Amino acid sequence: MLTISVKNFGPIAEGSVDLKPLTIFVGPSNTGKSYMATAVYSVIGRISHVGRIREERNFFPSSFRIDVPDSYPGEIPSGTLRILEAWVRQQLRSSTKPSDQTMTSLPEEVRLWLEEATGQRLSDFQREVVDRLRQFHGEETEFANRAGRTSDFQLKIRQGTPKLNLEILLPYSNGRQPEFDISQAVVPNVPPNLPPAFCGEDRERWTWPHILDYMVNSASDSLIGKLPDRSYYLPAARSGIAQGHKVLSAALVNQSSFVGLQELHLPTLPRISIEFLSHLIGLDRRRPRGTVGISDDDFEKAIAYIEADVLQGKIIFDESAGLPFPDIAYETDSGKFTLNQTSSMVSELAPLILFLKYLVRPGDLLILEEPESHLHPAAQRQLARGIVRLVNADVKVLITTHSDIIISQINNLLALNQASPELIAEGGFEPEDFLQEDQVGAYLFRHNQELHGSEVVPLEIDPDTGIDEDEFADVFEALYNESIALQRDRS
Repeated sequence: MLTISVKNFGPIAEGSVDLKPLTIFVGPSNTGKSYMATAVYSVIGRISHVGRIREERNFFPSSFRIDVPDSYPGEIPSGTLRILEAWVRQQLRSSTKPSDQTMTSLPEEVRLWLEEATGQRLSDFQREVVDRLRQFHGEETEFANRAGRTSDFQLKIRQGTPKLNLEILLPYSNGRQPEFDISQAVVPNVPPNLPPAFCGEDRERWTWPHILDYMVNSASDSLIGKLPDRSYYLPAARSGIAQGHKVLSAALVNQSSFVGLQELHLPTLPRISIEFLSHLIGLDRRRPRGTVGISDDDFEKAIAYIEADVLQGKIIFDESAGLPFPDIAYETDSGKFTLNQTSSMVSELAPLILFLKYLVRPGDLLILEEPESHLHPAAQRQLARGIVRLVNADVKVLITTHSDIIISQINNLLALNQASPELIAEGGFEPEDFLQEDQVGAYLFRHNQELHGSEVVPLEIDPDTGIDEDEFADVFEALYNESIALQRDRS
């Protein structure tokens, strides 16, 4: 489990969140929910640069031939390189496959170099996270000055197993060295058929740079292998951007850059909205999920549920003859309609459906701001159920919400574990609607005058009653008391 902690970050004085399969941020406006969401997005978005190895591969070809250079500047001392070559040759003579061994089986000189190289890669990752925060919130003096001095800013990334502790301070040079443990990382598997770009026409002749880089990737991957593969952010302003995407697309195509937006005299879009728009424009409509060898029945069923039960129609790309650019359309039994001809609910959910159909995959993180926007209360209930189905299809979901209806529906799905078979059948619930307590993390963002900013408070999740809803209860109580006072005043 990954824990992300911040201090003096925008309106947030201090707070920590644990990234769960379903993570929920609630609280008043301007308390830092979006700031924390962008911190999570920045971390997950850059973590894939540390190293990813997914495919099963063989470490060495049957005939292994390689020249050991006298030195390998900037990567590994020649003496260490020769020790590694000797170890490689020994493994080729051994009956034990290299992939069965951990990094502790490597010669000490090689393991120490590997730890140093992995540490450097993690340091680069920390710097990249700061760069991402700058893109979203401006320079350090802008995103770290609302609750104290710039030098008080802090972002910590912690993971228990395998051990990973990163601390980012400002100025960046003040940060501590990464702490991590790669001792249980598996010796990397290198593909037996490398492209000529790596090893020339002789595909059994390998270059050391590629092998060494692959070893660092393997060590790094041992630290992040359980984290989401990719992250996608749907901001609260997605509805308007989606409706104008065709005009914006035309401007971008004509200018080959975002200069087109300026010529249309449109206000500058926030970076998070630009990335959302970029994903939306860049969707590969010609390669739907089924054609790329990726199929997950639970995931497909979750998408179909949201379309059928919430939208009561399908979101498609209209590529009719005569259209200069494909248009996003809503298709029902009654016909096909562009977004400007539909309800605000349709235009609000259309980007979510398109992201799910063409971008998001099981294992990814989807950040969704205010999913309740423009939705009737009944549709909010159904969408909450769809979100839970995505979670059970292995999509990690983080939502920011002001909706007590969404929270209440999630609580009901948590309570299904205690429900009778008769009630489950009567409600039409499916196995993918069940939500476990350990799948959910909920956090309240609230103002704290003593801290001169907001704090992040974890909410208790009871297996019987679900997420503590005191914040909403306080609002309803105040509203009720006001109604009673008005009635008494009239009488």
